[in-house]
Amino acid sequence: FEDNPTEDNQTTFERFVEEICQRFPNPGVNKEGKAKKLVFQQPTFQDSEEEDPNTPSNQMDLD
Repeated sequence: FEDNPTEDNQTTFERFVEEICQRFPNPGVNKEGKAKKLVFQQPTFQDSEEEDPNTPSNQMDLD
């Protein structure tokens, strides 16, 4: 996707995003497979207010 993005590449990317969303549900991507924010740039658990079973909600309070 680095060279000139064509409709073909865009469609392929959208299918790729959709497949990823189906395998790994992500609060930063809606059901249409469109990214709502830079979900691929930074960890989504820092942006999401929802509790993630894989992410301890009290990471900063480890005594």
